[in-house]
Amino acid sequence: MDDHDMDHESDGSDSGYDTRGVRREDTPIGKPVKEGRQYRVHGRAFFITYTQSRVEDPEEFHACFRASVQAHIHPKDRDDPEGLQVYGVMELHSDGRPHYHVLMLIKHSVQWRNAREKVRVWITRDEQSVVDTVAINIKTKQRGERMEKFIEDTQAYFIKDLGEGSVLFGKRIEGVTSKKEDHWRQVIDEPDADETVRLIKTHYPTPWKITVPMRKWYNDNFVNHRQGRHKSLILEGPSGCGKTEWAMSFGRPVRLEGGWSLDELMKRDYTHIVLNDMFLRDFRYARQLLGCQKEATMT
Repeated sequence: MDDHDMDHESDGSDSGYDTRGVRREDTPIGKPVKEGRQYRVHGRAFFITYTQSRVEDPEEFHACFRASVQAHIHPKDRDDPEGLQVYGVMELHSDGRPHYHVLMLIKHSVQWRNAREKVRVWITRDEQSVVDTVAINIKTKQRGERMEKFIEDTQAYFIKDLGEGSVLFGKRIEGVTSKKEDHWRQVIDEPDADETVRLIKTHYPTPWKITVPMRKWYNDNFVNHRQGRHKSLILEGPSGCGKTEWAMSFGRPVRLEGGWSLDELMKRDYTHIVLNDMFLRDFRYARQLLGCQKEATMT
């Protein structure tokens, strides 16, 4: 059995973080990807480590990496110059053997089973196409982590404490956020209620899925209301399903976010008050507001 065959007996559990001769830094970046057909990887950005590589030229490795991965990304990304972005670093083991860290970012998400097979780097040796190494470790961003932070932290790790013989390759990837994230940030940060409504209507024109009780409450209190006290409406549900956005999408609302805001209540001509993320037991004036009292003393 030659050295080439011995290298490929690795189960892929070896990673750059545990390799002698290379900086051993327990980085908190990303979430490790488990291997096996039962595990599915979904995402756009991947932090990949290749140990036991036989490619000594980082530019050759870069070219082979791109050519190998192209077959497994979205067809639109293959023809787009920005469809696959790659930035990485080659480091050396104590015996002079190369070791690679790679950050790849694609425009369209992929869902991969056996992810290590999808990112194997194929090289040419003795006029034959062979896999460079199967000692591959993959990380994706943590649940809830912003894409921009994952990308910046990964690239910062690449350039920190570069050792002798280390070589960067590819083009540094600029921090990115999706258009959806940018639009939601605008909506959340906008202090003016009318502008908030305009942003929602512009970027999220999809009709709301209104339940029968919600529609009845709206009609009774806004469309057909004649006299008597109004009624409050409490919406319960998981975060991100549009409860607050719907409540802000009609009339001229004011919004109390997590607590009391006299500035909001001093605004003129508002039609209703939206209480968001309130712990009502701790909210001093919850009874008056939820009861839609015509008059209330609040200090």
